[in-house]
Amino acid sequence: MLVRISATVNGDDALHDLYRWLRQDEDVKGVAEVRAGSAEPGSGAMGGVEYINVTCSVLGVVISAYAAWRSARPSAPPVHLTVNATTVVLGDASPETLRRAVARLEEGAGEAEPAQRRADDG
Repeated sequence: MLVRISATVNGDDALHDLYRWLRQDEDVKGVAEVRAGSAEPGSGAMGGVEYINVTCSVLGVVISAYAAWRSARPSAPPVHLTVNATTVVLGDASPETLRRAVARLEEGAGEAEPAQRRADDG
């Protein structure tokens, strides 16, 4: 499963920090490949981490690593996780929010139509 992680405006530092966290997490290393993405050449962007692509076999491990990262950074901006055309927005790391996010992303893995929902919207 390919998961694209992006941040809201002004979330570049947090996204870079999350990228490093995911790359260092031993559990993530066992089930996922984590790559940083940046703007296309000529787009005018500075070339920092603009999104993270995570190719994983177990989404729950990636979400657990996000939860650990988020608990250490409670004021971090929300991140957007996208699988195929389904996007969830994670603004916190509550167990209920994370459960809904995993369910929605796994459900959306087969969807083709765009859908965006906050994971904490129910």
